[in-house]
Parts: sequence; structure tokens; C-alpha cells
Amino acid sequence: MNDGPDTAHGPRSDGRPRRRVSEQSLRGILEYHRKWLESDGEGGRRANLVYADLRDADLRGANLRQARLHGADMRGANLEAADLRVARLQEADLGAAGLRRADLRIAKLQKADLRDAHLRGADLRKAHLEEANMGGADLQGANLQEADLFASDLERADLRVCKAQGADFREANVQKADLRMAMLRRVDFRKAHLQEANLIQADLQEANLQEAFLLGANLQGADLRGALLQGADLRVAKLRGADLRAANLSKADMRVARLTKADLRGACLAGANLIEADLQEANLQEARLPGANLKGADLGGAQLQKADLGLVRLQNANLRAANLHGADLRHAKLRGANLQDAKLVSASLRQADLGRANLLGADLERADLWGANLEGADLGGANLRGADLRGANLRGALLQGADLFEASLQGADLGGANLEAADLGGADLHGANLFEASLRGAVLKGTELWEASLRRADLKDSTNLCQAQLDRAWGDRDTKLPEGLAIRMRPEDSADRESGWTFHGAETEDATEDR
Repeated sequence: MNDGPDTAHGPRSDGRPRRRVSEQSLRGILEYHRKWLESDGEGGRRANLVYADLRDADLRGANLRQARLHGADMRGANLEAADLRVARLQEADLGAAGLRRADLRIAKLQKADLRDAHLRGADLRKAHLEEANMGGADLQGANLQEADLFASDLERADLRVCKAQGADFREANVQKADLRMAMLRRVDFRKAHLQEANLIQADLQEANLQEAFLLGANLQGADLRGALLQGADLRVAKLRGADLRAANLSKADMRVARLTKADLRGACLAGANLIEADLQEANLQEARLPGANLKGADLGGAQLQKADLGLVRLQNANLRAANLHGADLRHAKLRGANLQDAKLVSASLRQADLGRANLLGADLERADLWGANLEGADLGGANLRGADLRGANLRGALLQGADLFEASLQGADLGGANLEAADLGGADLHGANLFEASLRGAVLKGTELWEASLRRADLKDSTNLCQAQLDRAWGDRDTKLPEGLAIRMRPEDSADRESGWTFHGAETEDATEDR
């Protein structure tokens, strides 16, 4: 123990040097304190070591319960297995002190300096550590349950496997700390700084991380079920395989976050920013993402059954082979998105923007695409059986070999669309615009063409088309039909205003030569 002047630490807050305590005096103080404790205050005397110089003191196993150690200098002291329950250690300097397995339950350590302290296995349940400095401290396996660490500094601290259920870490600095496999259920991390913290496989069930800073944090395999993460900063965070079921991530910033194979079932991501986030094979079944921004995000193979994606921004996102069965994508922005081989059975895409989207081989059976924008979209080989495409914009869309059996296309705009070899059997094209559309080899058995516009459309080699169907449609002199069939022209487009007919089978070719 050092009895010299405290020149390194400086004077007390009142300007006077710290009180030097000899080893002999310290033994006497501890003996009197023991008697005080054993007699419930009737005998002995409570240890008063306020502002004492106890540097490098050997206090292993010492009983300092309820001792007064306010402002004491205990740097380098050995307090292994010491009993410091309810001790008053406010503003004490315990830098690099040995506190392994020490009992600090309900101890008052506000503004104490515990930098690089050795607290492995220490018991700090309900301890008061507000604004304490614990940077670089070893707290591996320590018990911090219900401890108050408000605004404390734990930067680079080792908290592996610690137990901190119900602890208060509000506004604490936990940057670059190691919290692997830590028990952090119901911990309050509101506005805490956890940048680059290591939380691999940490248990954060029902933790409150609202507005927490988790930039670059590693949460791989972490359990965040029911956690509150509203407004949290999770940019570039690693969440691969994390369990986020029923978590609230509304308005969280998750740009470029890595959520591969994460479980987000039933999670709330309303208004979240997920630009360029990696959600490959993530499970988002029944998740709520209205208004979320997923521009350029990778959702390849993701599970999004019955997810709420209304008004979501998914421009240029990758949804290849994603499962969106029954998902709500009303008014969603999917321009340029890759939905190749995606499952969209019974999905609602009302008034969604799918301009130039890749829907090759997508399964859209019974999907609701009322009023959707599919201009220039590639739907080659897509399954649109029974789909509702009323009023949809399909101008220039590629629908070669698409299955549109019994699809509703009333009032749809298919101008310039490629429907070659598509199956339109039983489809309803009432009032649809097929100007310059190509239907070569298309199956038109029972297709309703009432008031459909087939001007300049190419229906050559189409099958199962009969005159009765064409009698209800409109065309012009450039409409191409199978041999022997004719189509009406609107009076204003017809040279023969009385008949209103133009013929485009074998007779049409002769008529063209005459002209």
C-alpha cells in the first residue's frame, strides 16, 4: 500500500490532498467496521475512508459493506471477493483495481472511475453506476441485473456472458464493447451508443433500443424478439440469422444492413430505411413494412407471405424467387425490380408501379393488379391465371408465353405489348387497348373482345379465334387476322363508311394489292 502523497491524482475537489492511511490504521478501521456490522451499529465504528489514499491496498475478501469510500483513491487495489454491498463509492477511483467476484450489490458508484478494472464475475446487481467510467473494464460473467448505468462509459469493455437483465443503459457509451452471448433481456438502451459493439448471440428479448446508435454493430444470431428499435441507427449493422420476431423497427435506419436469413416474422418496419439492405432468404412473413424504403435491397428468396408492403419503395430491388403469396403491395413502387420466378399468388398489387420490372416466370395467379403500371415489364412465361388486370398499363409489356387464362383485362392498355403464344383463353379484354400488340400464336379460346381496340394488332397464327369474337371488337386496315376472319372498323377509320368492315384473311391480302 502506498502511503505517499497523491501527486499523480491531484487534490480533492475541495483542494486538499487525499488522506493517507497506513496499513496498521487500515487494519484497525476494518476491525472496528466488523464490530459495527456485527452489532448492528451498537458497537465498533463504521468505516470512514472518504477521500482516503488506498492505492495498491490489499483488501482481498475484506468486509466493507456499507463503508464510506466516497472519492477514495483505490487504483490498483486488490478487492477480490471483497464485500462492498451498499458501500458508498461515489467518485472513487478504482482504475485497474482487482474486483473479481467482488460483491457490489446496491453499491453507490456514481461517477466512479473503473477504467480497466477487473470485475470478472463481480456481483453488481442494482448497483448505482450512473456516469461511471468503465472503459476497457473486464466485466466478463459479471452480474449487472437491474443496475443503473445511465450515461456510463463502457467503451471497449468486456461484457461477454454478463447478466444484465433489466439494467438501465440509457445514453451509455458502449461503443466497441464485447457483449457476446450477454443476457440483456428487457435492458433499456434508449439513445445508447453501441457503434461497432459485438452483440453476437446476445439475448436482447424485449430490450428497449429506441433511437440507439448501432452503426456497424454485430448482432449476428442475436435474439431480439419483441425488442423496441424505433428510430434506431442500424446502418451497416450485421444481423445475419438474428431473431427479430415481433420486433418494432419502425423508422429505423437500416441502410446497407446485413439481414441474411434473419427472422422478422410479424416485425414492424413501417417507414424503415432499408436502402440496399441485404435480406436474402430473410423471413418476413406477416411483417408490416408500409412506407418502408427498400430501394436496391436484396430480398432474393425472402419469405414475405402476407406481408404488408403498402406504399413501400422497392425500385431496382432484387426479389428473385421471393415468396409474396398474399402480400399487400398496394401502391408499391417496384419500377425496375427483379421479381423473376417470384411467387405472388393472390398478392395485392393495386396501382403498384411495376414499370420495366422483371417478372419472368413469376407466379401471379389470382393476383390483384387493378390499375397497376406494368409498362415495359417483362412477364414472359408468367402465370397470370385469374389475375385482375383491369385498367392496368401494360404498354410495351413482354408477355410471350404468359398464362392469362380467365384473367380480367377490362380497360387495360396493352398497346405494343408482346402476347405471342400467350394463353388468353376465357380472358376478359372488354374495352382493352391492343393497338400494335402482337398476338401471334396466342390462344384466344372464349376470349371476350367486346369493344376491344385491335388497331394495327397482329393476330396472325392465333388459335381458337372465331368471327363472333371479332364482331364485338374494333380494328383497322392494318389489323392482321387469321385467314377468313374480318373485323369492324370505326366509321371514322373506314373508307367504306356504309359497311364498316375490313377483311384481313386471304381477301385482305388481295385488297392490299388492289390499293
